[in-house]
Amino acid sequence: MAPGCFPAVSRTAGPGIRTARRFLRILLLVPTFGLALLDFHFRNGNWDARRKALWLSGLCARVLKILGVGLRVSGTPPASGLLVANHLSYLDILIISALQPTVFVAKAEVRHWPLFGFLAFAAGCVFVDRQRRADVARVGTALEEPLGAGVPVCIFPEGTSSNGQDVLPFYPSLLEAAAQGTHPVVPAGIDYFLAVDDPGEHVCFWGDMELAPHLYGLMGQEWVLASIRFGKVRRAAVPRKTLAMELRAEVAALRERATWGRQATG
Repeated sequence: MAPGCFPAVSRTAGPGIRTARRFLRILLLVPTFGLALLDFHFRNGNWDARRKALWLSGLCARVLKILGVGLRVSGTPPASGLLVANHLSYLDILIISALQPTVFVAKAEVRHWPLFGFLAFAAGCVFVDRQRRADVARVGTALEEPLGAGVPVCIFPEGTSSNGQDVLPFYPSLLEAAAQGTHPVVPAGIDYFLAVDDPGEHVCFWGDMELAPHLYGLMGQEWVLASIRFGKVRRAAVPRKTLAMELRAEVAALRERATWGRQATG
């Protein structure tokens, strides 16, 4: 099914149909990841931040198609600078990367996730230990390479993912480059919608959820609608705390306007 082309109403699938979907998708995902990892192994020696981001972008586009995730996009993803978005799921990285080769900042725990952790590392993801104040400064320095090369960097300032009921407060620590006005900043609001189930429980990945069972459940869904709305470019220098509050308000407003999915699944 082509991205964005979904039925207004979907039948409730029984366990057998969901199991068949999972089986088929696993059969498709195994060679997809295998070929991507071989490509990385044999050709990544001279890859810079842009080439790694391109590698991840192609992989994410293929994975989204296999998982039945369609994209509805409003606005324009940034070609450079900082992208600031709310955080709901590991799918956030896939949809953003598929739209535009991007470098991501992720919490340190992601590095140890099965498969996804290695893929994030291979793609040049910058990991931050938010429990160590000094690590934020290191991350800021590490981001200068992709930003200087014109590769957009995505930050999730909530610091963790949520169930999508609200946008959590933004931590200002990683917004230093944006606060100084050195790089342009674009806010984005992300939402997910399903035919039958609650996306807050079956797409959003939050709380004490475990990756393997969650992904197994996601692969049984007939389709997932992913909405991402990009806001206007910001360039003005403002204090970090002020910027964090303003960006959070913009992201929340962008999400509130994503009503098409609720209408489509109602």
